[in-house]
Amino acid sequence: MRHLFIDNQLAFSECKKVVDSFFNLNKEFPDQVFKKNNLNYLFSEFDLVLSEDGWESIEKLAIMANDQSILLAMVDDLEFSKKFFLKHHYFHWAKIPVNFSKDDYWKVLKETFGLQEGEDIETLANKIVLLPDSFSWMIYGERETELSVLGFCPSINFEDDDWLPLGTDVFEKASVAFPRQTIPEKFIEKMMRNYKSHISR
Repeated sequence: MRHLFIDNQLAFSECKKVVDSFFNLNKEFPDQVFKKNNLNYLFSEFDLVLSEDGWESIEKLAIMANDQSILLAMVDDLEFSKKFFLKHHYFHWAKIPVNFSKDDYWKVLKETFGLQEGEDIETLANKIVLLPDSFSWMIYGERETELSVLGFCPSINFEDDDWLPLGTDVFEKASVAFPRQTIPEKFIEKMMRNYKSHISR
């Protein structure tokens, strides 16, 4: 598994430039986190993306787009990532082959390379992105709102029961992350403006 993780500064900087070209990493929900225009949007729970079950929809997308690999990156605290690299010589950024099984994906999420329990992506990440080599779809997720958004090109005809258009069902699931389980109206209105999609269920 070690060979999947980025373990030098140059490779990290190059990957970071690519990620920065597609994501507004200084933004978070309800702001628009994607830089690419004309995307369709579907939403799911944050924890799904960082789970074995989440791999099934990720793999489906990758196959539809003819991807060979997917970059999984923890992007919430880049200063922490740099300090972690100086101490442990790798980043919580990994290039995952599309032919992985869900068990393989889970191993990447929980890999610590002998460090203490809890030093893995699944535990540490508060913001994550997934970016395939086709750049035709991308995922951003944040733990604070318990939401993940999938942005994908109209040429991809993707449907999955775990991914829903933005609406009441999505906000109900996300409400557990808010005080008194109530999402402010301004948050909802801004989300609806930023992630308007022609997809409906």
